[in-house]
Amino acid sequence: MIKFYIYSIVQNPMDIADLAEFSWKKAKIIVSSRPLKRLNDFSSKEFLTEAEKEKQASKQSKRKYRGNNHKNESERLLDKIAQSIKGYNAIESLIKKCSSYGSSLSVQMKKWGLDLQNVDSNGELDMMALDTDDQNKAVVDEFDNGSETVTPEVTPSATLLQKMKSKKSEGEGEGEGEAKSDIEFDEDEIPESEEDDEDYDEMVSTRKRSTRSGVSIQKNRVVKYFRGKPRLLSSDISLKDYQQMGINWLNLLYQNHMSCILADDMGLGKTCQVISFLAYLKQIEQPGPHLIVVPSSTLENWLREFQKFCPNLKIEPYYGSQQERADLRDILEENDGQYDVIVTTYNLAAGNKHDVSFLRNRNFNVIVYDEGHMLKNSMSERFSKLMRIDANFRLLLTGTPLQNNLRELMSLLEFIMPSLFESKKDSLATIFKQRAKTSDSGKDHNPLLAQEAINRAKTMMKPFILRRRKDQVLKHLPAKHKHIAYCTLNEDQREIYNKEVKIVMDHKKMIKEGLLPEDPKERSKIQTSSSKNLIMSLRKASIHPLLFRHIFNDEIIDKMSDAILDEPQYAENGNKEYIREDMSYMSDFELHTLCCNFPKTLSKYKLDEKAWANSGKVEKLCELLKDIISVKKEKVLVFSLFTQVLDILEKVLSSLNYKFLRLDGSTQVNDRQSLIDKFYEDDTIPIFILSTKAGGFGINLVCANNVIIFDQSFNPHDDRQAADRAHRVGQTKEVNITTLITKDSIEEKILQLAKNKLDLDTHVSEDDKKGQDALESKVSNILEDIIFDENIEKKSE
Repeated sequence: MIKFYIYSIVQNPMDIADLAEFSWKKAKIIVSSRPLKRLNDFSSKEFLTEAEKEKQASKQSKRKYRGNNHKNESERLLDKIAQSIKGYNAIESLIKKCSSYGSSLSVQMKKWGLDLQNVDSNGELDMMALDTDDQNKAVVDEFDNGSETVTPEVTPSATLLQKMKSKKSEGEGEGEGEAKSDIEFDEDEIPESEEDDEDYDEMVSTRKRSTRSGVSIQKNRVVKYFRGKPRLLSSDISLKDYQQMGINWLNLLYQNHMSCILADDMGLGKTCQVISFLAYLKQIEQPGPHLIVVPSSTLENWLREFQKFCPNLKIEPYYGSQQERADLRDILEENDGQYDVIVTTYNLAAGNKHDVSFLRNRNFNVIVYDEGHMLKNSMSERFSKLMRIDANFRLLLTGTPLQNNLRELMSLLEFIMPSLFESKKDSLATIFKQRAKTSDSGKDHNPLLAQEAINRAKTMMKPFILRRRKDQVLKHLPAKHKHIAYCTLNEDQREIYNKEVKIVMDHKKMIKEGLLPEDPKERSKIQTSSSKNLIMSLRKASIHPLLFRHIFNDEIIDKMSDAILDEPQYAENGNKEYIREDMSYMSDFELHTLCCNFPKTLSKYKLDEKAWANSGKVEKLCELLKDIISVKKEKVLVFSLFTQVLDILEKVLSSLNYKFLRLDGSTQVNDRQSLIDKFYEDDTIPIFILSTKAGGFGINLVCANNVIIFDQSFNPHDDRQAADRAHRVGQTKEVNITTLITKDSIEEKILQLAKNKLDLDTHVSEDDKKGQDALESKVSNILEDIIFDENIEKKSE
């Protein structure tokens, strides 16, 4: 009777829609049909919208010849409710089990003088240090800080990969070429077919994984809080109080066989805490190897940080071409036990069968997942592959707080205690795969049972998630000042922008009213146009007119398509019509670049320098740069989402004789650190232009104290990540962050959405293409509705 009970007491249609997996409109019909005294009353009733009634009537004649053995809609709805309740019961059961483990940790932390009853209500620990008044009561372990514990300065030996390359290079004969030395993350990192993964695993190793003999951990024993930095850390490294607390907390979870999440704000030294923890494990003779899984853009930085903080740890990067990785696998297997840590990328750790199987058979002690948002969806293929790499202890690093999202919370719990979740997978899938169509009302509503589960999950997760914020920790960190610099659409921009708004209006009106053109091509164009593409055009119009074909009209490209036929590569097989068609889809900037590439035939069509400055945003940027560089004598980071915008900014800066560096997604990983070093060391280079995605994660640029967000992201987290490249540990000056916003444009709408926090503030990395696309599509749909409604109101005034 519980199914009917739910239908009797739940008052919000959104909650019913969640349980039965249907639309909010249908849920309203059910609510309006109350009271229903018996279950049979519900089962025999039909809950149809007007559209469904019409559709049913049109098919009535066909149905009478087919019989009616299938369940009616009401019975199907009750079945779905039963499945949903089963899923929520599974969640409740898991939360209770997890809670008992959390209680055990709370008891142990209390022996340190820490009372978890007083922690953050968001379900996150924010412990900074042992209370001074309670230090004499706490169970602690003092390190001897005498001279014999000072870490000797050592020069780290060459990695096995470097030795392998050196040996291979020496042994090569003439004409065979040299082995590649660059880190590559392109075609060789694309996951191969997953067929026969299991067969390959069995072929590589048939031994059953066992707990390594060196790890003999006694449960429920007192885990002491240790003062003083681990002895293997470099002599010039000192830990702050909150970092000392961090590595003690990691050790507590490790000793209790429980994984955890370190979610300190960006710039608080999560990398330093991880390396210190691994150094401590080696000090207490808890052996490796350990695995660090990182985004491609941060691999080089992790290698540098290991060398800086703990050169005594033997680090082996796992990367390279397919052949290099195959050779490296052989060497690492032969030298098992001679290295402490392997560092690799997400693309490889969740990649082809050879890489995955190799890592699965390394018998890791600790696995660390940097930028661990990749593990926030337990239903994803990447989550499954990463979790198949076994370890005694897993640590997830993220810079974001817990979201009010049931799927994410349960995925994090599964990460912490995977064995508990194995038997509940199917029931949880029922909840997470629900497709309730509630987007037509109450977009931010969490159904009743889901919200209760969220609140319970957050409460019990406290011992497993440690998050300290900058305002708590870095009381002496210079202030961060945020500014909005408004820009004006110039005449060319306004003309393009209004044209694009009209396209959005026409598209929305046709879709809403079903007024599609008769011409098949035009109809197809309207139907396939996505909100995402239309909104992107408005964003581009707000940035720079050169992102459109505005100057190179049809007459000019006709002449260009004829002239380019004199170029050798087009002279023999060039087709003017095809070339002209290609040119018609290019932007002014792309056509200018084409002219530069073929100076012999197209140089006279090149744009002059005035074209670069023909943008309200560029004008404002030039004002800001003059003040920062000429007046204040400071350095600045300029971020843009679009590589073509960075191309235009290169032209702008060159025309103003500014020296600058550039980093984007195409920059080789091992070139990134050298660019960063050059920016630090060369005082004559005041500007670093970066793509928001590639340059916004895992790099330290505190030599600059000015950040300009040239074009904002749909995701506010991306822009904060970018700004925190400068505002982090090591910064000595106040940091000014300026976001350029074009007035009376789509950018103001995006800014308002960010302020309203419409579930957009999530962490999506440069490697997570699906997540990024989903977010952009969601925001684009919202923005298209806003623009349509605003323009309808203007017309009616």
